[in-house]
Amino acid sequence: NYWDPKNSFDHENTKYYERLYDRIKSKITPESNMRVLDVGGGAGKFLNYLGISNAIILDSSDSGLNIARKRFGFNTIKGDIRIKFPFKNETFDFIYCCEVLEHLIHHEGILQEIFRVLKKEGKLVISVPNLPADGFHHKKRFKKKELNRLLNKCNLNIIKSFYNPKINGGHSFKEIFSDKNARIILKKIISNV
Repeated sequence: NYWDPKNSFDHENTKYYERLYDRIKSKITPESNMRVLDVGGGAGKFLNYLGISNAIILDSSDSGLNIARKRFGFNTIKGDIRIKFPFKNETFDFIYCCEVLEHLIHHEGILQEIFRVLKKEGKLVISVPNLPADGFHHKKRFKKKELNRLLNKCNLNIIKSFYNPKINGGHSFKEIFSDKNARIILKKIISNV
């Protein structure tokens, strides 16, 4: 029930995706004629934010896939992304796996399946937060070098990587310390820790 509106974090009203992806949105959005897969895409809110209307979402969440179908009109397939994907080799031009890997333990198998279903000249967008693992919700914290090694091991070549300096709460350190009022600065620091 992760994506059930009663239980779910409100990605839209908090401008979650805007804070994280606005500055790179044009660089991670595929052309309209491409075949797109979102691995672990849940309710389709990220694809909707990107303006993508024709994509397949592969996820295990009934509540998420229901929203993705009914609210956004996405094609959905319920499945476990930790096992073989239900697609032929080299099916997709563009694949997303955003804010998914940190929730899982076995990353190599997922990345190998992504490589298998991605066309030779296809593109993959992966994002992971740089937050400590809590052992429950986030199982793994990725550092850039470690993620790069894992991608290379799975035959995925890194074309470009981006680092978003925003910290929890959506404020960069520069934004926090630009405020003159010490009470506001302290409140922002505490809310971000």
